[in-house]
Amino acid sequence: MSNVVVVGAGAGGRAVAADLSLQGHRVTLLQAPSHSGSLDDLRGGKILLESLPSCGRPGGQAQLHLVTVDPSEALKGPAAVFVVVPSYAQSDVADFLAPHLREFHQVCLMPGNLLGAVAFVRQLRAGGNDAVTHVAETDSMIFTASRTAGGVSVRGFKDGMGVAAFPAEGGEELLKSLRAIYPALTVSPTVLETGLSNPNVLIHVPLTVLNWANAERGLDMLSYYGAFTPGIGRVIEALDGERMALASRGVAIRPVVSLLGDWYRKQGASGSSIFQLISTNPLYKNSKLPKSTNHRYIIEDVPFGLVPAADLLNRFGLPNAVHLSLITLASLASGTDFQAAGRSLRGMGYNWSGEEILDRVRRRGL
Repeated sequence: MSNVVVVGAGAGGRAVAADLSLQGHRVTLLQAPSHSGSLDDLRGGKILLESLPSCGRPGGQAQLHLVTVDPSEALKGPAAVFVVVPSYAQSDVADFLAPHLREFHQVCLMPGNLLGAVAFVRQLRAGGNDAVTHVAETDSMIFTASRTAGGVSVRGFKDGMGVAAFPAEGGEELLKSLRAIYPALTVSPTVLETGLSNPNVLIHVPLTVLNWANAERGLDMLSYYGAFTPGIGRVIEALDGERMALASRGVAIRPVVSLLGDWYRKQGASGSSIFQLISTNPLYKNSKLPKSTNHRYIIEDVPFGLVPAADLLNRFGLPNAVHLSLITLASLASGTDFQAAGRSLRGMGYNWSGEEILDRVRRRGL
């Protein structure tokens, strides 16, 4: 049994907290006071986890050790700390946790999104925390989940999802401790691999941008079994083609079809193209297109996914026209300058070349 602190009480945080509690771990759910309302339906520290049999994870009523908004109470002893919040909340969470994290805490962002662990370590340092030397991040959220009253419903589990530490050198024990809790995680070389292996960014943005009118009108549409078309699939493949060029620069990434196939074929998906694989995935059957463009498919995946990826491609001297075109369209349609608002090395004040980026994530850190 491990001590685990899950930060965030949305669908992802609830799923991780309930799942790990049912696996026998001692789980504390920590939420920032500004979002304490999200804990109102978790009376007595109980979370009802509803799980499809295809997930391979047991469901049931999970009893948490503690539910709190007090970080000093949640973090008073050694624990694995899973930060399960949207990318745009990670900076605030780093500020929230910085005074309380110690060298005996193993911190993991689930997911990090591109440069998430880098930005998190930077924010901890700005908050005066030098005790945490490494931060891990995963490719994606390990569950496909949706929040319910008093619980959470999960319909997919990403077996074999990647995890990496920033910096990689010296992070072996951190990753070992995380894999003891989630053996389904596989170790990736660096946080570039994990940050570039989140298929949400590649799929959500083209789907929503190319269905902008439908989302903006708030139409009730199925996403992958309705709004998703072969043409959108080809845009995703072009976007993925730009991303995959980084493999020639020493970044060990795989095509998105390969990633999704490994995660979901055993749960019923089939096909060799991105359109076939997504439109036959039974886990996506009832997924709905966003009814607003002020949705994480845009406000998270563009500034914290496409923007840093475009910046990274540019630093390695690689084409990024498809990335830039989607960023531009999303910015124009929403009235938000995502290039200015997004996460990037430039925005963090790091003028690193491609080679220095590799050295930083592998060995030197910040």
